[in-house]
Amino acid sequence: MKGIDGQPLSLSYKGGLFCCQDNLQCKLKKRFEGPRRNLSLRYKIRWVDWDEHQVPLNFYILDATYRVRSNGSTTIHDCQAEYTIPRIHDSDSPHIQKANIPIKKGGYLIYGTAHMHTGVVNATLYGQASFPK
Repeated sequence: MKGIDGQPLSLSYKGGLFCCQDNLQCKLKKRFEGPRRNLSLRYKIRWVDWDEHQVPLNFYILDATYRVRSNGSTTIHDCQAEYTIPRIHDSDSPHIQKANIPIKKGGYLIYGTAHMHTGVVNATLYGQASFPK
């Protein structure tokens, strides 16, 4: 099976973004026969007249795997869309993932949220003052 990048998926690939394309599915248990479903998405787009009270928004994806690096002249944004949590043999030591995400333009943070996948215990967002918001 090939992923969305056209490269073969390894036999150990458990599933994720690389197998999210039309007519493709990620690994299932042997002989799994689930019901066939047809899904659709409905949405409306409306145009409104612009006025001086409207402020454009910027959306930022705050990802714990996000890293900002530089090669001296260019800023490199490195976000790992898929991330495998390393195995920790000492059960008393949790895996902690942190990211510092600089936002160049000024303004106000209107809304921030975290979502968690199976096995996550906590997710917290901090502002510049280093306290939970």
